[in-house]
Amino acid sequence: MKKTLCMIIAIVMVAAMAAFPASAASVDLYVKAGGTGDGSSESSAFGSLADAYTAAASKNGDVTIHVVGTVDLNFGTKTYIAPEHSNTITITGGKLNDVYTAGWFWVLGGKTVIENIEIATAKGIYFITDFYDFTVGTGVTTTGKFYVGVTASNASRHLDSDTKTYTGNAKITLLSGSYTDVSIMRQNSKGTKIVGSSTITIGGTAAVDNLVTARNMANGTIDNSTIILDGGKVNRFLANCDRAAADLVKPDYFSGATGTFKVVVTKNFKIADSFKEENGSTFFGISGVTAAAATAEQQEALLGKGVFTLEIDSEVYDEVIAATDKIQSITFDTIEKKTASAGSDENPEVPTDPVVPPTADFVSAAIAAGLLAIGTVVVIGKKRR
Repeated sequence: MKKTLCMIIAIVMVAAMAAFPASAASVDLYVKAGGTGDGSSESSAFGSLADAYTAAASKNGDVTIHVVGTVDLNFGTKTYIAPEHSNTITITGGKLNDVYTAGWFWVLGGKTVIENIEIATAKGIYFITDFYDFTVGTGVTTTGKFYVGVTASNASRHLDSDTKTYTGNAKITLLSGSYTDVSIMRQNSKGTKIVGSSTITIGGTAAVDNLVTARNMANGTIDNSTIILDGGKVNRFLANCDRAAADLVKPDYFSGATGTFKVVVTKNFKIADSFKEENGSTFFGISGVTAAAATAEQQEALLGKGVFTLEIDSEVYDEVIAATDKIQSITFDTIEKKTASAGSDENPEVPTDPVVPPTADFVSAAIAAGLLAIGTVVVIGKKRR
């Protein structure tokens, strides 16, 4: 009986292994100045990030690119379009030193993470996520001008040029580093449409000068965009604007984007640390101008272009509402108090049932009935809620 049971267990294990194959192993690659190797180790490192990127994109499993020491950042083109990849590429360690003589675009090709690294630029780096997930994790130090956006006119794999429609879900998470400008629609997006959801999360120690939903997007549409303030600092939040921060006081600069726009303030965001006052008004609102600079007609025209919601965690609701000087008079259609509760999306309860091993007779009967065979697993029992 024991021998039979052991054989049955072995069959079940083989069946489970066949049904759920092991995921591809993660890979470590290395890059350092002067490297001439295949990237497999520090002593055999690649000599450029471009070579490491190309190799990483060809791997089946996730890849971590380790930057050893200081490596010059120059892909040889002003618009670097990274190779497409289905795995996650993480860049970490050391320092990347931008040697471009002008601002340039780094267009992602797949899910990308940057963490525990120093990046320095003199003229500016524009990270264009192109609807791939982009995360700047902890431990990132930035020097110079950094811009992050989902789209740009330079390149996109997700733009239908005939209908001027982008299709994709965008997710940007910034937990450290300093940024000149972060936006969903980056530039030259007038008349375009995004079909999908776009989310930007600011948290940790990230510091953002300008946080913008729709920039330079007159007559454009965004299906659904969410800005989550979960920490860090933000000098200006603007749902709609059309030019650089220096021009935001001009009343004729409205992007006029249509869509649903939500700002979520969590309990981790300290409003007292953010939204500095300029020109008689603080920039925490939906317009690209100060309240004093826009006429009533201009305010109405802008408000009519989209639906704007401010959702505040109950723990900081009173604090945020009390900071009326931080919120523009041209503000939101709806202000909501969010209270987390058991079973909510924030804290979902996942009940589990105890797992009872099947008896030998049950397994034998299942095999005889053809319900259990090598490569197939049929579970009969209480349905998981």
